[in-house]
Amino acid sequence: MSEPDGVRADFIRMIERPEASFELARTAPLVAAESEPNVDVEGELARIEAGATSWARGSPGWNNLQKLARLRAFLFEELHFRGDQQDYFSPSNSLLHQVLHRRLGILISLGIVMLELGWRVGMPLEGVGFPSLLVASRRRAVRPAARPLRSRGMSVHEEDCRRMLAESTRGKIEFDPASSPRSASAT
Repeated sequence: MSEPDGVRADFIRMIERPEASFELARTAPLVAAESEPNVDVEGELARIEAGATSWARGSPGWNNLQKLARLRAFLFEELHFRGDQQDYFSPSNSLLHQVLHRRLGILISLGIVMLELGWRVGMPLEGVGFPSLLVASRRRAVRPAARPLRSRGMSVHEEDCRRMLAESTRGKIEFDPASSPRSASAT
């Protein structure tokens, strides 16, 4: 992709698609390709696919909670992805192709990697906004009363979410259990 007009046209086509057919991993590198013409969108997709294939070999027959725990371990412990504590606002932390190469990013870009790996092996995940983190939620028709979440790849429960929200917003936003995510994983 070297033509900025072609990149922009591809991006517009992608974001105009219905939500069910939106391709996050294909669209995210198009953002970078707008200013970095050497971004290889197909190559980045192949990197994600290879990661999913590698990870899936280690979790045959597991339920979704076991897969989620395995995905967290694979991403953060085996591949050593992590949040950039030194230069959080660097554009590199938001550009998916650079996050994949550096294994360093911000919460939302790391969340995209986690979602994409999970989706490629059939895990029912969805991104859910939460102040100061991205929650990757397991899709469910019925919401259980106590739904475990995962923060920074670790399990958390409703009380943990209440505390994290109070800390991250300094008490300016009140926790609403009706709008909280279903069982999830967060980065």
